[in-house]
Amino acid sequence: MTLEYPHPISYWQHTQRNSTPLHAMPRDAEIVVIGAGVHGASAAYWAARLGGKPVVLERGLPAHGASGRNGGLCVVGPAGDYAALAAEEGRERARTILLDTLAGHRMLAEVVADERIDASMRPNGHLSLALSSDEFSRMRSSVELMKEDGIEAEMVDAGDLKRWFAIDVAADVVGAQFIADAAQLHSGDLVNGLLAAATRYGARVCGGVEVIAFEPGPSGVRVITNHGDLHAGTVCLCVNAWSAQLIPALNGIVTPVRGQVLAYGQSPRAFDVGIGVSVTLTGEYGQQLPNGEIVFGGCRALAPGADIGSYDLDGSDDVQRGLEGVLPRLFPKIELGPVTRRWSGTMAYTADHNPVFGRLGSMPVYYAGGFSGHGMPYAMRFGGWLARSAIQGELVEDAKTYAVERLW
Repeated sequence: MTLEYPHPISYWQHTQRNSTPLHAMPRDAEIVVIGAGVHGASAAYWAARLGGKPVVLERGLPAHGASGRNGGLCVVGPAGDYAALAAEEGRERARTILLDTLAGHRMLAEVVADERIDASMRPNGHLSLALSSDEFSRMRSSVELMKEDGIEAEMVDAGDLKRWFAIDVAADVVGAQFIADAAQLHSGDLVNGLLAAATRYGARVCGGVEVIAFEPGPSGVRVITNHGDLHAGTVCLCVNAWSAQLIPALNGIVTPVRGQVLAYGQSPRAFDVGIGVSVTLTGEYGQQLPNGEIVFGGCRALAPGADIGSYDLDGSDDVQRGLEGVLPRLFPKIELGPVTRRWSGTMAYTADHNPVFGRLGSMPVYYAGGFSGHGMPYAMRFGGWLARSAIQGELVEDAKTYAVERLW
């Protein structure tokens, strides 16, 4: 039977409690931030805090893209296995990436608290479940290195999982890796809250504005849009998966990847922690909300080509049916409410699964992207770097680890 997709709008977009007031696009701006997801909202926030008076351009509405279509998880650590990253890239580089995600996570928590953003942020940590002894051993290697490098992490035997789960796990779950520096949150409320804070410091947000191209301007950048031209002193590009559409040199560097998610209606309490698991090669993830609803995503390995290169926001039966099987596979006695929503979002990956940071030639256009499914812990860190680069007129030294040239 073919599945129906009556609610392509994500859970976060459907339930967000506030929306960002939108302005008409001006003709001149000191700083233009393109993209109103969590990364663009972070860049706008820091640029405004630094006195830059940014103008945010968004072709849809805030949190319309991947930031409003994800699993609502902020988990410290790079995409992929930390021990493998240290072996492939060197311990110093791996440590830098790890600590940048920790800094980003803590910056996010501080801004949410300082600006009183009601994003339902719950710092309950994150469990990555191991389904084999080999996987458990690999996790242990990563945990040992992460602990040495300043991350609060631990290995958990199967018998101790009851600390987090109200129901029994499957017999082949041999244990888990626990990261304390992780939180679950409401993505839509987070993005709109950050933009509201940025607005209080002088930012303006313009919706329905699609940027078509950049050209050198007499005193900065000519930003060509569907509403005419805007003359910017400098630009921060925060569109992640769509980066190559505006900077062709990033084609093949920042690759779009579709991720699919579903939501279950109210279900008996099963877990309060964020969870991850690799039932398929590309991994699964999710959270149970305080009201009992569950948001769960992943299984893209079941799609042709693992959904690499796809901008399609429709769901697909192969992935969605796979998702429906994961929680009953992990928790044989789980009681799930009905599936209420199915949606997709477009992430952006790089070849080494680490972000890129750069400048568009001689033009003052600064960009970052390729967060490889881990945009939440990177957002505040990279947003701050973009804001500082735009204001000082050159790439900040702090971001050199992510220089795009390494992938050319």
